Amino acid sequence: MTTEAPTTNPYSVEERMARIEAQQEIIIELLRDHNAKFDAINDRFDALDRKFDAKIDALDKKYEAKFDAINAKFDSINAKFDSINDRFDAKFDALNHHIFLAGIGIFTIVGGGVAAYIVSLLT
Repeated sequence: MTTEAPTTNPYSVEERMARIEAQQEIIIELLRDHNAKFDAINDRFDALDRKFDAKIDALDKKYEAKFDAINAKFDSINAKFDSINDRFDAKFDALNHHIFLAGIGIFTIVGGGVAAYIVSLLT
């Protein structure tokens, strides 16, 4: 009794070729189905991407107008502060001028007094 496995294939070459061709056709059909599904998914993602971009653009325009309004308010406030700062600078300059004139007056009076004292000492 032999324990060797039979080496002959029960199918003929033509039958094997037919089976291989049938398997190839099935694989090709499955790949076409998968490609169609992937294309459909890709189309859905593209549509969602366009929809998302449209919403982002709409929000961007909406908030851009609001930010422009806020910036205009800040510009108005800055203009008011500049006006107040200019008035303060004018008043401060006037006060400094008065202090300077008062200092000159004090030095004139003191200088006159010192000169009078020196003249009184010399005479």
